Amino acid sequence: MLNNNEKVFGIGLSKTGTKSLSKALKILGYKTVHFPLIRTNVEEAEYNLDILENYDAIADIPTAGLFPHLDIRYPKSKFILTIRNKEDWLNSCERYFGIKDLLRKEEGTIHLAVLVQKYLREHRMSIFFK
Repeated sequence: MLNNNEKVFGIGLSKTGTKSLSKALKILGYKTVHFPLIRTNVEEAEYNLDILENYDAIADIPTAGLFPHLDIRYPKSKFILTIRNKEDWLNSCERYFGIKDLLRKEEGTIHLAVLVQKYLREHRMSIFFK
């Protein structure tokens, strides 16, 4: 549907409607992948974007963290940020991932929300939380 320089990127975090966005893009005729497996070396932040040669759109993490690079590589692309209330997002993650103890702040425990916010700050991605 699009040429190789025009893509659609869903850059919301997991559990913010990225699967629904992917379904909507498919209905609109975009060849879409939800939660693409593009990480080759997580610790070194290495990614293989070859999947984009065969698809018009990708959504969910790890796409969210790559949007500045994707914007440079695909300058005519569109970026869709799906968002969700922070408490609702935490509750949804608790249910989906089954890691309630990691999501809520407990004395002496680092929880997922803190880790996500730290990650976002490090990657200048404050757009996700205010």
